[in-house]
Amino acid sequence: MKSVVILVNSSSVLDIDEKYLDNSKFDIYCTDGGANYAHKLDIIPNVIIGDLDSIQPEILDFFKTKNVEIILYQNQNISDLELAIKYAESKKTKQILIAGGVSGDPDHALSNFTILANKEYENLNLSIIGKKSRTFFLGEQKDFILKKEDGESLSLIPICNSIVSLAGTKWELKNSEILVGSSLTIRNRIISEEAVIEVTSGSVFVCQQNN
Repeated sequence: MKSVVILVNSSSVLDIDEKYLDNSKFDIYCTDGGANYAHKLDIIPNVIIGDLDSIQPEILDFFKTKNVEIILYQNQNISDLELAIKYAESKKTKQILIAGGVSGDPDHALSNFTILANKEYENLNLSIIGKKSRTFFLGEQKDFILKKEDGESLSLIPICNSIVSLAGTKWELKNSEILVGSSLTIRNRIISEEAVIEVTSGSVFVCQQNN
């Protein structure tokens, strides 16, 4: 089963590392507006999903000629992005990468980040990828291993007061309390080949960047 990359309706999709746009390695889904950017990048997605109010009509017609699966949802109560996530989950996909979800209107960007923390998706490996970054959510009693080759810059952003341990970085932590709003865990550096994050209580956003 391939991992899924979801292209959202944001021009930042055009800056995504091309390794994530390889159809041979990933299934590519587009929210309907994201399909406009797929067309600019000469990518044929596997799926276009949404209410189809944002895709340019001529681009929709083009992708129909390429036998792209078009899934129309009307009168929806959730965003096109969540529709795409749920569809990928229905296909038993375990890793989903959201491309372009970190820019654009602040309400959309913040909403995209909160999707990462949705308990409904806690069994998915769900991340938002930017030009040189990856952000994901790590909840209570969870741990994660990060590879230095994926980015040396590391920030942890708590969404509630949290107890965190961190090894393999310039500034390590051992069962340290990280308070909401604290800058203590911003722009750390991974100095070992791997870094280990453990969240004993609370929950954090993890942002790894290749600066």
